[in-house]
Amino acid sequence: MTQHRPEQPEVSRDPELQEAFDAFLHQTHVPRDFQTHVMARVQQRRTRLGRRGWSERWWTWWTHDWSPLGVWTATVCALLALAFNLSLGYYTWKQRQVITALGQELTATQTQMHQAQADQHQLAALQRQVQREIQNSAALRHELTTAQLQVQAAQAESHQWQDRFAKLTNQLAALQEQVQRAIQDSAALRHELTTAQLQVHAAQAESHQWQDRLTELTNQLAALQQQAPRQTHQAQEPAGAPAPSTSMPAAVEDVRASSSPALARDRVRAKVGIQVHSGEHTASAKTTETVKTGDFLRVYVVPEGEAYVYVVHNDGENVTLLNAQNATTKVTKGELVTLPAPEQFYQINGRSEKESITVLCSPTELYEVASLFSGPNVTQHNWLSLEKALLDKSKIDLSQPTDKPLRVAGNVRAMNNNDPFLHTLVIYSGQSLVAKKYDFQVQK
Repeated sequence: MTQHRPEQPEVSRDPELQEAFDAFLHQTHVPRDFQTHVMARVQQRRTRLGRRGWSERWWTWWTHDWSPLGVWTATVCALLALAFNLSLGYYTWKQRQVITALGQELTATQTQMHQAQADQHQLAALQRQVQREIQNSAALRHELTTAQLQVQAAQAESHQWQDRFAKLTNQLAALQEQVQRAIQDSAALRHELTTAQLQVHAAQAESHQWQDRLTELTNQLAALQQQAPRQTHQAQEPAGAPAPSTSMPAAVEDVRASSSPALARDRVRAKVGIQVHSGEHTASAKTTETVKTGDFLRVYVVPEGEAYVYVVHNDGENVTLLNAQNATTKVTKGELVTLPAPEQFYQINGRSEKESITVLCSPTELYEVASLFSGPNVTQHNWLSLEKALLDKSKIDLSQPTDKPLRVAGNVRAMNNNDPFLHTLVIYSGQSLVAKKYDFQVQK
């Protein structure tokens, strides 16, 4: 038979408490359900006390179930716990001090870092400012250099203007002297012109007298020719009578011989002119002409008969025969010679202050000119001596050329263009050749 035990309420078991109840039940005689009732009450009390149950149990154990060994153990544990807590607290305090010091150092370091960053930013700003200042200083240096160059250029230009002013002053003085000489020369030319006019009038009056005498002698000759047949008829009637002479009187022969003087046969005539093109203005060059640097010149020559033409340019340093290739070719009567070409010009380069162009037109070849220019270099002395001799050789008494155009009727052969300048060419006469010199004063 199995013993039926009443159902015991289920309580939570504490191993230590269970061990203590087992020992207590083994030594005492208590009812079997004593443990169950006690554990149920304990459980109820635990439930009622909650969290304070542990402290009450500890207090109960400490006050009722204590022993010297337990007290000593508890005391040692408490002291150890206290020492541990003190040690831990001191360690914690030291660590906190260290942490605080580290925090302060960290804060100081961060402050220094922030300060260093601020200094870096300030240094970067200063560097940028220094770079800007350097750039500004470079720009200022460039501007200063440019200003110095401009000042030097202005000084050089000022010196150039001063030199040019001095040159212009000298040129003005020279021009004034030339004007005075021209005034004096014009007075002399007026006197010579008056003398030449008087001579021309005298020659014209003498020519009229000779014409009247020639008319009278022509009438006498006609009367004598009418009387000659009569005398011949009369001479045939009486035989043996001498026949009258039919030769002309010596006076008539002298008149015919004098009607064509030798001087007229020896004179050479040619149309000569130099066209000056300055800007939009075109004019004929005078014997002494003022030109500017960059002006253009063109030479025109039209011989009245067959002739050799020579055109010589002299700039004070070099003497050049402009038509050297065609100088040995004889120009036909009325043929137009244009240098350098009908559609081209010579240009004034301004290297010399004075230049000249001399035109020579001779019915015979001028061997002295050809010989002089056959060499590589022509000296100024040799050319000026030859030029003076040719100019003196070409001079005649009554037909001195003037600077005013003399319009002469007639057509010029080989003029196949409509150049109006051809109508302004001047006819010049010379003894055995025509020599015309043009002097140019160059303004820079």
